[in-house]
Amino acid sequence: MTPLEDRLREDLHELSDVPAPVSSVDQVLANARKARRRRIGLAAAGSTALALLIAVPLLPGMPMEGFHLPFGEPATGSPCESATDEADPPVGVPASGQPQFVRVFLTKLPPRDDYFLQSAYCMCSAPEEQAGLPSGYAVINLGPNREHGHVTITIQYTKTVPTCATLPAQPQEFMFCEDATATTPLVYAHASQDNYYSVTAVHSDGRSVTMEAIGTPFAPATVKSVVTEPELADQLT
Repeated sequence: MTPLEDRLREDLHELSDVPAPVSSVDQVLANARKARRRRIGLAAAGSTALALLIAVPLLPGMPMEGFHLPFGEPATGSPCESATDEADPPVGVPASGQPQFVRVFLTKLPPRDDYFLQSAYCMCSAPEEQAGLPSGYAVINLGPNREHGHVTITIQYTKTVPTCATLPAQPQEFMFCEDATATTPLVYAHASQDNYYSVTAVHSDGRSVTMEAIGTPFAPATVKSVVTEPELADQLT
């Protein structure tokens, strides 16, 4: 990822780290001011078309709905979307408000009735050296308050397509790596703590899909089967 994408991803993680609903009007208003300052700072940092996450907290008693905010990149006309669930209590972004790559991702996960999209963005084009290349990131909770953990999905282009022998060192524990074949992508996994791991698939043209599973009942083999689904990587074309 580029530095700007990293910054946006960190902000999304910050927003996703506290799924519990707010408890007072004063706290909601304070959060709204904080979110407004974050949006202003992110807007100043970006010099290219970027789908920013716009978080507008709702007061208790207001209608509970997610936000689906389309953006467009003039050079390509490709749709860019962001969505976040700021309802109290959380209800998840409805399917009609979810970016396309999220809708595809949800069809690849094991069948459950408690998936709640908390936040997502997709960018028409990345800045600087990856100009013109799309990417996306989403946080999906299992249960409205992560009763069964949560997962993240990242789709993007990587500048260098690695092999198992050339993978850079990571602080996380290495779980497995399978080199690409003529018909399958490179796929590898890391774990950093109990019941947390990430699995990444990298295709020969640089398209990559990473899924993180945090506190979920999903086995690594299940996550591997998700990230290697060709339709997910096809969302980048």
